[in-house]
Amino acid sequence: MRASTRWLPLFAVVVTACAPQPPLPDAAPPPPAVAPARSDVDRAVERHRQFARQQLAAGNLAAAAAEWQILTLLAPDNAEFRRELDATRAAARRGAQEKLDAARAAQRSGQTERAIQLHVQALALDPASAEAARALRELDRQKYARIQQDRAARAKPDAVAAGAPATARSASADAAGDGYDVEQALAMLAAGDLAGGLRDLRAWVAANPRQRATRLRIGAAVFDKGREQEASGAREQALSTYESAVALRGDAPPEWAARIAPLKKSVAEELYEAGVRASRSDLKRAIAQWEACLRLDPQHARASARLQEARRLQARVQRIEDGTAPK
Repeated sequence: MRASTRWLPLFAVVVTACAPQPPLPDAAPPPPAVAPARSDVDRAVERHRQFARQQLAAGNLAAAAAEWQILTLLAPDNAEFRRELDATRAAARRGAQEKLDAARAAQRSGQTERAIQLHVQALALDPASAEAARALRELDRQKYARIQQDRAARAKPDAVAAGAPATARSASADAAGDGYDVEQALAMLAAGDLAGGLRDLRAWVAANPRQRATRLRIGAAVFDKGREQEASGAREQALSTYESAVALRGDAPPEWAARIAPLKKSVAEELYEAGVRASRSDLKRAIAQWEACLRLDPQHARASARLQEARRLQARVQRIEDGTAPK
């Protein structure tokens, strides 16, 4: 009896081991993956990629190349952007060469105006083309010489001796001011060379501030270019172009003001929000965004408050780095 009792604990262990065990609980499912937040650089890349595609679709190769250049700076390791930049530049050079060939043919056949237009288009495609710039300067010189000769031939010596009325002299000056240099600048604008066209138009207005009729014409052409930019989604660029149009014209008609004011508010708000996003990782960029916001909308209270706080923080960080912070 004592021996059988000794085996009882072993028997209980065996029975317990053979008994069915309750199923193990299922492992907890892994938490859903959280997509990383898109950075400001990612947003900028997407925006400039869209601009580049839009410019390519519109045939503005120089503007498209500028967008691809920006993308290579934003994402230097992206081989696609480098390939697109090289391909767009090569296409622009080919297009410029085709325009130059056509311009030379037009010049040989006596089509001076067409040759000028083609050279302007070549420069818009390839601003570094020395041949196009040289030919354009020579054609302009020849055209201006012809204008002066025609004007001299039409002049009436007796009217000059007697003294023409002031209104007639003013009208003549305005007509003279609406000459080849304005036409060339407007042609550059139409061909897509916004920077070059605006540069020459500003120079002309600075030299001829009282020629009202021509300034109205210039302002309208530049404002139309701003509308094109706004329609393509380039809102900040459009706003800058609108302001250039107002400066070149000398004032803002009511319909222009009605278009510019809400766009300025909207772009200012976008800059404020961009500053808020940047402030999480790049204080310097955030300050730049809020400063740009306040230039457009000086009454933007949130941007003003954020900017003051950011500048105080920036100064505190600078003192710490310089070792001048109070202990």
